[in-house]
Amino acid sequence: MTYAQLLDKLAEISVSETEPNIRNKLARGKFTAVCLVQCLMEL
Repeated sequence: MTYAQLLDKLAEISVSETEPNIRNKLARGKFTAVCLVQCLMEL
């Protein structure tokens, strides 16, 4: 899954993020449990 595909899926559940924001959160390992669960729900 690409970042763009993930953003499309997150948008379906009303989560507004940008691609650079998601990329940076994942690269730094600085994302909340809520963000993790939202991403996992969309996989």
